[in-house]
Amino acid sequence: MKYLGKLIGALLGFFLTRHPLGIALGLALGHAWDEGLMRGLFKDLLPPLPEKAALQDPLFALAGAVAKSDGRVSEREIAVTEALIKRMGLNPGQRQRAIAQFQSGKEPGFDLHAAARALRLFCGFDGQLKLVMLDVLADVASADGTLSSESEAVLERIARTLDTTEADFRAVLARKRGSGRADPYEVLGLTPKASDQEIRDAYRRLIAQHHPDKQPADASPAERERAEQRAREINAAYDQIKAARGF
Repeated sequence: MKYLGKLIGALLGFFLTRHPLGIALGLALGHAWDEGLMRGLFKDLLPPLPEKAALQDPLFALAGAVAKSDGRVSEREIAVTEALIKRMGLNPGQRQRAIAQFQSGKEPGFDLHAAARALRLFCGFDGQLKLVMLDVLADVASADGTLSSESEAVLERIARTLDTTEADFRAVLARKRGSGRADPYEVLGLTPKASDQEIRDAYRRLIAQHHPDKQPADASPAERERAEQRAREINAAYDQIKAARGF
């Protein structure tokens, strides 16, 4: 059964909208890809999709490692992983494989770096997809309502291997903590010890990178949506810090 396009579409739809309609739209587009209905439009622009196991195996193995990072795997972490399996529409055989990979990630001596490299290879140069993967793993890490320092350290190692920016990584973590309100310093990739000038420099650099008007003309709708979301986060964080510091 063809399902990789549906899998990626569902994940992107969930990440971008956090709404069942977004997941449904992603599934529909992914189904069209799986059935070859869209490939004629993009055959000269996009490489062929990699093997399905190239995503499923490292993603669930890393989910197991993240869940185990604080010493024990909780029922909530298992529930979040089961929800991911359901969201991805895995059949019984694929589900068993995902569970086996999850178990392997919990084992002592698990090669976290190798699994993260495999996930990076799957994502290629798609920065948006890397953030989707990181967001999914952070959901597992924060399933119990808190994000432990051990889980954060494992996520940081994965983020470095995926080659995501420090600011994007901190923004993902900030969205998972507490009430979900992002720490403004983390959004800018800084700490409260940063100087006023460092804050201004970080803001200018990030807004230049993520402002919707700065995106390439051929950027996809998903990339533009992500840029708009990040720009809103960056502006809100900068405004909050300015108000607190009085500059």
